[in-house]
Amino acid sequence: MSTQFIILAYLGAFLLAVFCMYLFGQVRWYWHAAAIAAALGMGLMPPVPGWQGPVFDMLAGSLFIILFTWGVGEPIYDSLKLPHFRRHRKGHA
Repeated sequence: MSTQFIILAYLGAFLLAVFCMYLFGQVRWYWHAAAIAAALGMGLMPPVPGWQGPVFDMLAGSLFIILFTWGVGEPIYDSLKLPHFRRHRKGHA
């Protein structure tokens, strides 16, 4: 697998996590804590026999980046005063 493809996959995972912070950032704190716990649990887990290889490593790494970035990045995102997506309800000003 080429290095450029791996870099693009991990960059795409990071950008997806930032986009999720924009869409779903203002949720309860325990969702972010659960995402961090899931990322760390997945990252520290030994490889599953039969699922080893570069494709599995890239998919697991991308999922780790998405979960960890979304979980840890929300306080940073809020401290930078970046906007969140706001749904407008019908009938409200």
